[in-house]
Amino acid sequence: MFNKVLVAEDLDSISIAVGQALEELSISEIHHAKYCDDAFLKVKKALQDEAPYDLLISDLSFKTDHRENRLTSGDELISAIKKVQPDLKIIVFSIEDKSFRVKSLFNDLGINAFVSKGRNSIPELKKAIQGVYKNNSKIVSPELSQALRDKSLIEIEAYDITLLKS
Repeated sequence: MFNKVLVAEDLDSISIAVGQALEELSISEIHHAKYCDDAFLKVKKALQDEAPYDLLISDLSFKTDHRENRLTSGDELISAIKKVQPDLKIIVFSIEDKSFRVKSLFNDLGINAFVSKGRNSIPELKKAIQGVYKNNSKIVSPELSQALRDKSLIEIEAYDITLLKS
């Protein structure tokens, strides 16, 4: 199993739940970051110390507050980390559920797994961690897996309809 994992999540309750799931999987070293900039610095420092992370679990959206940040989203964080540690395994753990967005995370950023936050998300996250450790490719939450396989899927929202009507 992975030895050293970084969790990039701004909400304490979710970060704690992810930490407990990692402990249940006997992962020995778990670090947390509430800001993308902090997560990126931790990855760079770990590389400098020759003790790199094995896995990053990151949310996509981070609430802004009083602190100024260079990296403001999980997408930006993943992109920056891939430049300094391209082989780092990455699981996105997010409420995002748009299939085109999830596809782009796999295709453009090279993530290893996507788990949707929801009622069964912690057991799904544990399965995803185990799958990524075994080098299974493109692990996706069950509710999104069919949507990702459907090549003809087009998502239209209320805003899109408004644009089409005008």
